Amino acid sequence: MSEHRIAFDDLSVFCEPNEDGFHIGVVDGLNHYPDRAQVLPYKAVYLMDGDVSDMLEHQAYLRALGVGTQELRFVKGKNLFDGLLTNREEMERLMFEMQTNEELTIDAFTGASPDWKNMVEALLLDPGRVRTPSWEVARMLDDKELFRRLGGDLEREHYFPDHTFVHGQSAALREIMAMRLRHRSVVIKRPDLESGVGAYRVNGLYSLSGLPAFLKQYGRGSRPLIVEQWVDGEEVIIASLQWYFAPGREPQRRFMSRQYCDGMIHEGNVIGSRDTDVFPETWSLTLRENVVEQAWEMTKLFVQHVQGTYVGPAGFDFMVVRNGMNGFRVYLLECNARKTAGTYLESVRWQVQTSGRIPAACAAMRNCHPVSARHWREVVTLLQSKDADEFGHLAMNPDTGLGVMVALPRCLRLKQPKCLLIAIAEKIEHAEWFLNAAKKRLERTRLE
Repeated sequence: MSEHRIAFDDLSVFCEPNEDGFHIGVVDGLNHYPDRAQVLPYKAVYLMDGDVSDMLEHQAYLRALGVGTQELRFVKGKNLFDGLLTNREEMERLMFEMQTNEELTIDAFTGASPDWKNMVEALLLDPGRVRTPSWEVARMLDDKELFRRLGGDLEREHYFPDHTFVHGQSAALREIMAMRLRHRSVVIKRPDLESGVGAYRVNGLYSLSGLPAFLKQYGRGSRPLIVEQWVDGEEVIIASLQWYFAPGREPQRRFMSRQYCDGMIHEGNVIGSRDTDVFPETWSLTLRENVVEQAWEMTKLFVQHVQGTYVGPAGFDFMVVRNGMNGFRVYLLECNARKTAGTYLESVRWQVQTSGRIPAACAAMRNCHPVSARHWREVVTLLQSKDADEFGHLAMNPDTGLGVMVALPRCLRLKQPKCLLIAIAEKIEHAEWFLNAAKKRLERTRLE
């Protein structure tokens, strides 16, 4: 991105604003990659709920680690767009930027809200200077049903596990029984719900007994259920990759990650300095390279189909089933037309690597549920402790970039408190050691 472009990243569709509104921050490294320096700079939206000074302290903590925000900019309102319209100071600042630089455009990334149209019309902005995803395209990519129907339209239905769409409880039961004749195990999904919600696996008499209750809860309404083959194999890996759609340029490959999953719930990610790093070292390099290239190629047709109508990241989840020494099959699962936790993880990994502290950095990330810590500073204190257990000092060292940092501190105020832990190291297994050690300490150690 040239110096004449600014970007607003709408997170208002994912989090409820409070009376304090939002902060817009220029984020060092968010979506920045060493071979794509032209996309700088970006702006992102932060929900500043609760004590603003405490949130600013957490930003300072991140900056001290070399992975944080450089500037914060406040917008007050029901959402970002209302905030720009009702806050005269912010509106005048935006209009001044637009009027004094004819080359400057606004890019709206991820989850573009229909409110963008209202803001453009209210401020009399030239639509040619506003780049935003097509709301319809973003919804199509982000919806399991619509994404799979797109696969059918593109004659790529075979990219997905064997599946069908059904309406109603009785039709779902019939299709489940029919699919079980072809596959030992099947899974039923509501296509409009998040990972692990509205999904039920049928693989025996016990699971059949609970099926009527599931169908009664989720089998109603206008949306169909997806009845799908449960993929089994000698070795199964759940992974994801991310393309980036930049205005006026070819879509770019961003990164590949392996997912941590607990049943059908996505629990975290791990990313290496190379795409092949995320697959087991027991796999031959040739096998890993072939898997990586096939995954990128399988998603390329979808990328080309929406090119020019979408701006921002699009992440594809996929499954790799290994059979034999070098045999494998890749199945597409879903698309996320927005920033994901993996986006943030790659941003942190990249910032540590490009700082020179770790020339080939790897990163691992998981949610953690501390047994007693209820503030991010308490989490950091426990990570810094050398005597809490056999693991020693685990907190990230600002000088070396090694260790564990805490993100999403506001989640510690939830009814079931949690935080996001990110571990950085030279190798994936070392990052995973840091991460697992930190989780064990926080989830079993009480503050004195």
